Amino acid sequence: MQRFLMAVIVAGILMILPAGLRAQQISNNSIPCQSYYSEFIISAKSDTIWSRLNTTQTLADILGLEFRAGKNKMVDVGDAASMWSERDTGKVMLSYVKRRTEMRFVFEPDSGLYVSEDTWKLYPMGATQTRVTFLRRRTLFTAQPTSEIADQLKIYNETVDRVNAAASH
Repeated sequence: MQRFLMAVIVAGILMILPAGLRAQQISNNSIPCQSYYSEFIISAKSDTIWSRLNTTQTLADILGLEFRAGKNKMVDVGDAASMWSERDTGKVMLSYVKRRTEMRFVFEPDSGLYVSEDTWKLYPMGATQTRVTFLRRRTLFTAQPTSEIADQLKIYNETVDRVNAAASH
């Protein structure tokens, strides 16, 4: 009986709260999303590629960013680093990890205009090769001109080239 009485009191308080303390509006809008996907083979062991991706300086180089501050290794979910490029400054954070198989990184720029998620999956192929899949999703909060989409595709392809080069050294 006391629980029922408490529930009635709480419900009554919620009904008389000023409107400013409650959600005014929920919007469910379409948000543009770009997806870029590649699958390729690198002549390197998956452990080598893994170590390049979780070393923050090398990851920054692969992504075409400059490592500013933060964790030197991206090992645990939540590990983050500040990074900079000519276009953006923001944080890269490890958002998912399945050891030696899959890593997901989120880049959130200080501008807040988009969020980018990179998913790297590694599939060992014998002793010296690894099949890699790389998916980049960019969720934008504003419309983007076609010319900027072409720039993003160029940046994505350069990232694929840089991971190949990093794994080869």
